[in-house]
Amino acid sequence: MNVYKRGDVYHYEFQFAGRRHRGSTGLTNRRKAETIADARRLQYVKFHAGLAPDPGLVVPTLKEFEPIFLKWLGKVHRDRPDTREFYTISFSRLLDYPELANAKLTAIDAAMVERFKDWRVTYRPEKGKVVGRTTINRYLATLRKALYHAHDPLKLIPSVPTVPLFPKSDDGCEREREYVFTDAAYEAWLAACPEPLRSASILARNCGICRGELLALQTDCVHLLAKRDADGMWGEIEVRRGLKRQARRRTLIINQPMRDALVPLLACSRCKFVFTALTDARQPLSVETLGGQAKDMKRNGQFHADAGLHALRHTF
Repeated sequence: MNVYKRGDVYHYEFQFAGRRHRGSTGLTNRRKAETIADARRLQYVKFHAGLAPDPGLVVPTLKEFEPIFLKWLGKVHRDRPDTREFYTISFSRLLDYPELANAKLTAIDAAMVERFKDWRVTYRPEKGKVVGRTTINRYLATLRKALYHAHDPLKLIPSVPTVPLFPKSDDGCEREREYVFTDAAYEAWLAACPEPLRSASILARNCGICRGELLALQTDCVHLLAKRDADGMWGEIEVRRGLKRQARRRTLIINQPMRDALVPLLACSRCKFVFTALTDARQPLSVETLGGQAKDMKRNGQFHADAGLHALRHTF
């Protein structure tokens, strides 16, 4: 270890792992400067042992890391707009907490996460409401995913800290959604539904297809027959896009209600998608449209709070 003076300030210089490292200690006292130099060398020792981040890296704060994380999500989930939207919103909720937003990634630990949880369960943003523990767990899952990305492959942090979630046993943590449509409720729902929610509801109820799969459904995956087959069915739908997992690829049988919903959709479409935008059949349907229509349907209290495409899928 070599400590030398340049002007009034001491600098350090040492060799480690075949590289020369030099820098200023910012001190005029030699003994204190030697302590800083020793500490700097120890940082490189820990880094090569996998116990600390690269001392030469500038570790961003969580707020500074947001565009890096979202850009990566845009690549790995480029065909999943719902997934990108979920992580984008959840990450922004993490940044609502100033301590977490302004913390270096290396400074985030379980204690800070607990302080965020305590704050979030009572935080009421303007014109908003207190969110439940299940929702907060989704924010924390996003934080965990971001930290894993910072650790590997970016190597910005030496390890991923513990991110404790609210346990499912906590009162109010997990609201089970067990609602299914009765026949009468389903008919009332269809009678009140605007398009394209009505057609989407028919498909969800009759074959269990989910919203993401509906939005990603393209005309090349719908194979309608000119007449019924021997079993009284009208063809098949291949589900191969908008999947959460490739294992969910499957073939769905088209019955009479599904055919009646698909025929006008296909006739209207002027692009490769079955569900098209309300004002331009050359564009795919927006991810917000179906959810917005369902919320409008439930706003007057006529339908159960959990009614919607997800409940219709579960009904199937």
